[in-house]
Amino acid sequence: MRNRKPMEEGSLAESRTPRLSVIIPTLNEAVYLPLLLEALAAQTRPTDEIIVADAGSADGTVELACRRGARVVRGDTPAVGRNAGARRCRRRPSC
Repeated sequence: MRNRKPMEEGSLAESRTPRLSVIIPTLNEAVYLPLLLEALAAQTRPTDEIIVADAGSADGTVELACRRGARVVRGDTPAVGRNAGARRCRRRPSC
């Protein structure tokens, strides 16, 4: 094996770090959404984008998500919202 030097900041290895998009399906989740967003913010690998795929919340979920900096997409049902969120990702979605 060859001896390898550690990669420096701004290197090719760093540019290959996968981007992380999180899609959160919601329907009246104003009580729980702040906890989830705080947990995501506390991760060692921060997200590059958070998309809230809302299915018609009436409890302030959408407004809360917007205030916290999430992108919001809307759909009439949870499945439609999730699909809309996947289409709006800046990166190719994967599971």
